[in-house]
Amino acid sequence: MARKSLIEDVFDIVATLPWWVGVILGGAFFYAFKVYIPESVSDPLKPAWTPMFDVLAWAFLGLCLLAALTSFIRRLRDKRLFDRQSSIESIRNLSWSQFERFVLEAYRRQGYDASETGAGADGGVDIILKKDGKTTLVQCKQWKTQRIGVKPIRELAGVVAVARANRGIFVCSGSYTAEAKEFAAKSGIELIDGEALTVLLAEIKGEPEGDRVPPTANVCPRCGSDLVRRVARRGARKGEAFLGCSAFPKCRYSRNL
Repeated sequence: MARKSLIEDVFDIVATLPWWVGVILGGAFFYAFKVYIPESVSDPLKPAWTPMFDVLAWAFLGLCLLAALTSFIRRLRDKRLFDRQSSIESIRNLSWSQFERFVLEAYRRQGYDASETGAGADGGVDIILKKDGKTTLVQCKQWKTQRIGVKPIRELAGVVAVARANRGIFVCSGSYTAEAKEFAAKSGIELIDGEALTVLLAEIKGEPEGDRVPPTANVCPRCGSDLVRRVARRGARKGEAFLGCSAFPKCRYSRNL
């Protein structure tokens, strides 16, 4: 992949900030190149450098304003995406990038300064949260059928330690294995699964308590069928009891007891 230019890097950084920050930065660049720097240059050189400073002033102003507009459109898009979600089914139908933006907006609405790390260079982290002087690293996985094992939880714990962040959060729309839950509890990684996302969505939207479906209700959140108690006969969970959808094999939803 071709290396990005300085202009592209500046645009990408400013576009991740709140739109009003981009406007302020644009004004600051314009003042610096149009007024402050020319006045700092010695008189003999000023006529030669002034045209270049004018070009830079307008170029950086336009770049920052364009990035601010991009930031505004992205925030509006994320808000609409979040507001359209009504259940775990709709969340699971999101693409992986939409899922990340959904999680991003969820934390913004909880008062966090939330930003994406950028595709391809996250080092196991998708979102960075800042609040009250503390930093939280968030990993998102939009796995609809596969349960999250311990490996990605270990990787996130390692990144949190190396980055010296205050904590780590792993978010998925499905569920976690028992081994993953055990490791997360020991390492201090917070796990959020599909059921927790449903509750979080209702809380942020301010839905009345009586209108929420409790995560322990014996109703399949995917198809609405009854959940029945079953015991695993094979695999890593052999002998463990769990709740499975009565519509199996048409619906393969399951939940740990």
